[in-house]
Amino acid sequence: MTAVIYARYSSDNQREESIEGQIRECTAYAEKNDITIVKHYIDRAISAKGGNGQSYPVSITPTDHPTRYQFEIAGVIREAEDYQLEITANGSPAGIDRKLTENVLIPAKNDFRFLSAKRIDEPENGIEIVFSDPVSTTQDLNGLIEIPEVSSSIFQVENNKVYIYFEANQLSKLTLKIHEGVKNSRDKSLGTSHSIAFSELNLKPQVSMSTSAAILPD
Repeated sequence: MTAVIYARYSSDNQREESIEGQIRECTAYAEKNDITIVKHYIDRAISAKGGNGQSYPVSITPTDHPTRYQFEIAGVIREAEDYQLEITANGSPAGIDRKLTENVLIPAKNDFRFLSAKRIDEPENGIEIVFSDPVSTTQDLNGLIEIPEVSSSIFQVENNKVYIYFEANQLSKLTLKIHEGVKNSRDKSLGTSHSIAFSELNLKPQVSMSTSAAILPD
């Protein structure tokens, strides 16, 4: 007798270990009952693969918000050249008939770049900026990152992310300016300046930006 193994992730607890355990148990059952396994099918809630077709393990953990989940992609390597990481969210393991795919740019190794910026309202009102490398914690960001419409702001650096917090107001437009002199933890300058316009009404940038991601060098 032949058979296939179908393993699926729990939508709120995706772990490679859970799949391995299912396959291990099914394989043991097949061996005990003289069944030949001819193929494995794995139903992932979220999957990720690189330009060369390589798949990366993804883990999902729930947050305090009932409709939001946090996922982590392990083992992503920065290569000599840029490439796109394709992330697919499949609703079928949760009984949802919907599938979404989004590409995230993985910048080349030793290439320090600005990746994205978005408005946030938690834990405080502000803007989250994502770079390709950890940002230097010794440089003064005043004048290097600024919002001309805001008179007072506070900077917070966390690895490759910079948070700018400021008081919420009734401004109809905010402009984020990032100077080319911003440096990473290895003292390498950004090299290119950026200007991003935000609408206060929808809290989103008015330009198309890459997906926010925490990409750290290997």
